[in-house]
Amino acid sequence: MQAVQTDATHRRERMDKVTIERIECFRFDRESAQVLLPDSTIKDCCGILMLGSTTGELGIGVFRECALKGDFIRWACAFQGFKHHTVGEGLLEASLKHDVWGDVRSLAAETALRELAAGRANAPDEPLFVRLHDHAYCFEHAQAYVIF
Repeated sequence: MQAVQTDATHRRERMDKVTIERIECFRFDRESAQVLLPDSTIKDCCGILMLGSTTGELGIGVFRECALKGDFIRWACAFQGFKHHTVGEGLLEASLKHDVWGDVRSLAAETALRELAAGRANAPDEPLFVRLHDHAYCFEHAQAYVIF
């Protein structure tokens, strides 16, 4: 029980201290879509939202959008409000914007923010996790890229 309380306290502290300085969105090619989402179809578009802190830590949220309409940049612009805000402020923003953003964007944002709040100590050593945190891999498989 003590470890759970320590993790929760650690995350709460990080939510108020960690500031988001970089927002990146990658839309991936079909090969990567199959790796990220094995049940994806030809029509599926998938990618990641990558939030970077001042210390270089990353939080990543995977998204799948079956009917990504319009420009990817316009779709990703919703996240630019996170820049220079704390993780806690970002979570509040994502919660308030859920009705406007929809489930796909909101889930990607919340996942990335929670990962950033957890910090490096809780990073799994899974091959997919490691690949998604590697910019070279992301650029190699990206069809589209946006940074704010």
